[in-house]
Amino acid sequence: MEKAPRTIVAQYHGILLTPGYDSIVNDLTLYANESFDLRQVDRLAEHHLNEKDHEGIYTYLADSSRIGLYSMDGYLMLQFLITEDGLTPMMLDSDELIDSSILWKKK
Repeated sequence: MEKAPRTIVAQYHGILLTPGYDSIVNDLTLYANESFDLRQVDRLAEHHLNEKDHEGIYTYLADSSRIGLYSMDGYLMLQFLITEDGLTPMMLDSDELIDSSILWKKK
């Protein structure tokens, strides 16, 4: 069954630091129906392209200064601070930034 086309609201490109890898490079697409696609496009410490796709629902958090990405079964996967320049990853269980120098830039 083919998916109906969705209207893109915004697209971002950025990294997540993780143990065992220098970083994971991601493309994030937000749609008007409040769904998203998150696609891992590369793990920088590997010698091959390792693609993995995720889908879910996003919602604005706090005073709309943050956005949360939820899996289809309702678990918070990622949380970002929204800035003029893009998105900055935050800890899932607190108000702290993971690293203020990391910025997911708008495409």
